[in-house]
Amino acid sequence: MDDVFYQRMGSRIREQREKKGLTQGELAEKLSLSRTSLTSIETGKQRVLVDQLDRIATALDVPVTKLWPKTTEIQTPKPGLPEIVVQWQRKRSDAA
Repeated sequence: MDDVFYQRMGSRIREQREKKGLTQGELAEKLSLSRTSLTSIETGKQRVLVDQLDRIATALDVPVTKLWPKTTEIQTPKPGLPEIVVQWQRKRSDAA
């Protein structure tokens, strides 16, 4: 499930970036990432870290949950949430 989750999340990041009219280079610069790293995130080849996910959502001016795949977009062969969702929820709880 995790690989499909990250692929779909990468696609949603790309969709939001394109809606904002940003190139990969422009968003990568805002995030202090290389364009290659952003490409890898958008294609699901590189797993995004929780801190990166927060920065991406902020740069795109969308809630983090807007970047998560819809449950209808992924098949879940095993129960439970992908680790990044658990980490993000834990981080939000700690901040509260």
